[in-house]
Amino acid sequence: LSLLYSDISISRGAGRLAGIANAVGALSENCITEGQFAEKCIAEARAPSVLQISAGFSSAKQIPANRPSAKQIPANRPSEKQIPANGNKETHLSSSHFRIAKLEGRERIAMPIDEVTSHQLSPRCMRCMLDKYIDAGPADTSWRVRSDYMRRVLRTVADNSDHMTAPEISHELSLIREAFFGISRDFTAEKYHFNELLLGMEDELANRMRASDDPLDLAIRCALVGNFIDFGPTGDVSEQKLIELVDDAAHMELDLAALDDLKRRITHARSIAYLTDNCGEVVLDKLLMEQIRLVNPNARIVAIVRGAPTSNDATLEDAQQVGLSDVAEVLGNGSNIAGTCLSRVNEETRAALRESDLVISKGLANYETLMGRGANTYYLFLCKCTLYVEIFDVPLYTGMVVRGVETAD
Repeated sequence: LSLLYSDISISRGAGRLAGIANAVGALSENCITEGQFAEKCIAEARAPSVLQISAGFSSAKQIPANRPSAKQIPANRPSEKQIPANGNKETHLSSSHFRIAKLEGRERIAMPIDEVTSHQLSPRCMRCMLDKYIDAGPADTSWRVRSDYMRRVLRTVADNSDHMTAPEISHELSLIREAFFGISRDFTAEKYHFNELLLGMEDELANRMRASDDPLDLAIRCALVGNFIDFGPTGDVSEQKLIELVDDAAHMELDLAALDDLKRRITHARSIAYLTDNCGEVVLDKLLMEQIRLVNPNARIVAIVRGAPTSNDATLEDAQQVGLSDVAEVLGNGSNIAGTCLSRVNEETRAALRESDLVISKGLANYETLMGRGANTYYLFLCKCTLYVEIFDVPLYTGMVVRGVETAD
């Protein structure tokens, strides 16, 4: 399964990947041999058109015509002939719908923009989740318990990948892991350490902002690079890399049009909801809120943190440690899921978002759970995983200022 999944996630579409996940999930409910299961997965992977395996493996039916086959190209996708012969240099075409690139002699088609904002789990997210959760558990766990656990993980991904966001599914998987093995990492020490580390830099950074030609601009940039403090992608955070990013924040390449638009909106906003993300980072958020108060002293600022611990995300305890209430009203969102899942946060948070004419959203989890929810939202994050490096076609750890859009839901 590992080898098959690796090949599919790189060279096949989300449809085939979901098909295999469904096949694996169905294995937990049917008495079939490993050989029969392998045959079905290989057929799913190699079929010229996408097959959907039924729960009993008794039949396979054609996916409806609205899913393109391996040889079909949607009408709004540029053809291969439109790709200039420019070697390995990437070229963008029809960026509002697709990105096509020539990379290392192969065509690579980035995810369509409508799929990026659809909340459907991408193949890369599926792969990343399985890599993180599939082998969890003590080494001496019995094969039967480990097998039951793996089936639960695979079934959870397969059943929810078309309607739940990555943070929501990750939360479900963490609950499964904890139920089976009692594994739940406590980030209390790490959170305290990084809060204190950034508090130690606070005065110096505040002085830099005061001396800057554009203090608000520098504050936004510093708050953005603070998004590096995330134990999710690698399980660790390099303090040296963090300091380098903060020191270089003023020179970071950004979408200047989006940045200038955000600064204009900050200046004129009557109420601002500020969705925080990680520990330590929240100190840099505090510095940005201080600058917002200087340019717009009459604006109401509501800083929203997680309602309960999840990974190294900022909570009410972190807000208290860094003195966030000195610059804003502080609100816990009532949820212990990364991001801001509107169906799972408390009414106070929904009201704050609804009543604010500007929302500043920090981090990828907030982006993943809120994208497409409103044109008054500005997302600030670093591209910390391969999926978003490819979607935005930027190097790893590039800072992003993304203007929100309104999509039908």
